[in-house]
Order: sequence, then structure tokens, then C-alpha cells
Amino acid sequence: MQIKVLMGTCYPYDEKKVRGGVEAVALNLVQALGKRNDIELHVGSFTQFVKRAQTEKRDRVVFHWFPTIKPLYGLRAMTIDGWRFRLLCKCLGPDVIHAQNVSEYATRIPPGIPLVLTIHGVELFEPVMWNTRHFQGIVGVYRKWIGKEIFRLSIQNANAVISIAGEYIPNLLKELLNGKIIETIPNPIGDFWFQ
Repeated sequence: MQIKVLMGTCYPYDEKKVRGGVEAVALNLVQALGKRNDIELHVGSFTQFVKRAQTEKRDRVVFHWFPTIKPLYGLRAMTIDGWRFRLLCKCLGPDVIHAQNVSEYATRIPPGIPLVLTIHGVELFEPVMWNTRHFQGIVGVYRKWIGKEIFRLSIQNANAVISIAGEYIPNLLKELLNGKIIETIPNPIGDFWFQ
């Protein structure tokens, strides 16, 4: 019997060009899970490399690509992109959703489908980060507010929470967790590192 898993994540459209930690984790995890006979794996990903929504199969994994743009990421995660991913969830009817990071993949999950949320980073909750240019001015105020709201919704929707960002995360997010336990699991690495 197979379990149908929908992973929502930033995934490298070109697997030879990985941009950032979330894409690296997703690539390694998808390649490993895609080999399992007991998992029917689907990946939903927003990318700038497609002009319209499309579905493709790579080996045994089905990818659902959605076009997106960079500006106003947080607002899109809370609205249109969150709702587009929710529609994919409803259409596929997965047994479980695995969202990589607090994002549009976790903000608008339909009720009744368990959500596993993996937290990759918590820069937003580190006061030292607020002094960086990214969080300065009116744009910085918007980024802090929308970012915290995305965190709140993502964690609220999660049935299980994983951290690959470190064991200090439960203390940092204590108020948002509302009693939920975070399991710490290290980053997955590719098979080639073992050769």
C-alpha cells in the first residue's frame, strides 16, 4: 500500500542549479523519497521558470509547477499563492502534506489533511537580525509583520513540526508553538557523499 505525500517546497526547476538551503534540502529529500515503493510523491513548487501552471513526471515523482514573481512574497504567500497551493491539495487529496519552511505551502492547508512542517530558519525572531538592511524602514516593518503572520499560520496549521535549524528553536518559538513539540532532524545529504 502506498501513502500519497505532497511536498510543498522551493524546488530547483533545473536540478543542476540549486539556489539556497531549502532547495538543497528539498532536492535530497525528494530524490530519496522518490525511490521508495511505499510512497507516491508529489511536489508542488512556485518558480520563476514557468509562465503558467504545469505538471510533469520526473522518474517516479510528479511535479506541479506554479509561476510566481519575487515582489511582495509575504503577501502572496498569505493570499494568492497560499490559495493556489490549497487548491492543489484539494485536487490531489494527499494522505499527508510536508511543507518545507513556513511559507505559502503551509498557510492555507485544507482541514482534514495532516501537515508536517519543517522549519529551516528563524532569522525573523533573532533581534540581532533586525539591524540588517533587510529589516529597516517601512519595508522592514512590513517584512517583520508579514513574516511573523506566516510563521503563526504555518505553525498553527501543523500537526507535526520539524526543525533543521537547530535545537534552540523550541525556546525561540515557544509562544507560537502553543505546546507543540518540535523534533530536530539534521539536513538530508545526497547519496554521492557516501561514495
